[in-house]
Amino acid sequence: MKKNMHLLGRTPNLLACGALLSLTLCSLRADLVLEYNFDEGTGTAVADSSGFGTAADGTIVVGSGTGWSTDTPSGTGFSFDNPGVTNDRVTTAGAVSKLSGDQVSIVTWLKLESAPGSGDRILSNLTTTGGTTGFSFQFFSPTSGTIATDNYQVEAYFDGATFGGRGSVGVDGWVFLVSTYDNASGESKFYLGTQFSSVVQIGPTTIVAGDIAVGLGGNLTVGNTDLNLARTPDALFDSVQVYNEVLGLPALESLRLSAIPEPATSVLLLGLCVGAAAAFRRRRKIALHL
Repeated sequence: MKKNMHLLGRTPNLLACGALLSLTLCSLRADLVLEYNFDEGTGTAVADSSGFGTAADGTIVVGSGTGWSTDTPSGTGFSFDNPGVTNDRVTTAGAVSKLSGDQVSIVTWLKLESAPGSGDRILSNLTTTGGTTGFSFQFFSPTSGTIATDNYQVEAYFDGATFGGRGSVGVDGWVFLVSTYDNASGESKFYLGTQFSSVVQIGPTTIVAGDIAVGLGGNLTVGNTDLNLARTPDALFDSVQVYNEVLGLPALESLRLSAIPEPATSVLLLGLCVGAAAAFRRRRKIALHL
């Protein structure tokens, strides 16, 4: 009996996974400075749910369509439907003042509806006011082949000139894309996840030289940039988040998991629990016959 005692803790440990995920997400909110969940589903107003009031609320600008879609990573709610026409975007009415510039993590779910253009923006706060300042998270041509919904690179630029590296994406459908930058170390990194695969770093870690003030840009725009309003991809966006922190793989995986369809997650956890319980019963039965 003694050698089977370690099995007693396995099922509770599996049940604790959900609680651990919730605790991780709660701790991340302390450094969350912008969050668009696109839960409105109507109109042109997009609320910032980061908890810093209404200063970073956004406005949808689209030349065609409604700007909304029911196609989401979770299968519920709404996403921002960016038709990919000049001027289309979500934009704030000014700079996001809570963005410190020392560290930043840009997190979004994105689904391309057609091939992007090299230089089309995912998220940007670049401005020419007082000289080009800010950052841009954007698409770039692939290392081989033609740019497509399942063949492209993402890249980062700071102050309109300083290159922050690239990472390749070779999957279609909804993708979980992340760009991080640490002003102290100069490290710029990219990450990729999907509805079905865990988050991994894509591309090498790039060291950016100089003191980059990413928090000194202008209006924050999703799916475009104020520098050139023709840089707009035909894409769906969901759960756009900006953090005053460099998020690592464990935190990013928690964010990815939080958007996975709930039924699938529940079935997975239930399956793990049932499987563990069945294994425990089988081993206990064997132990009783020893």
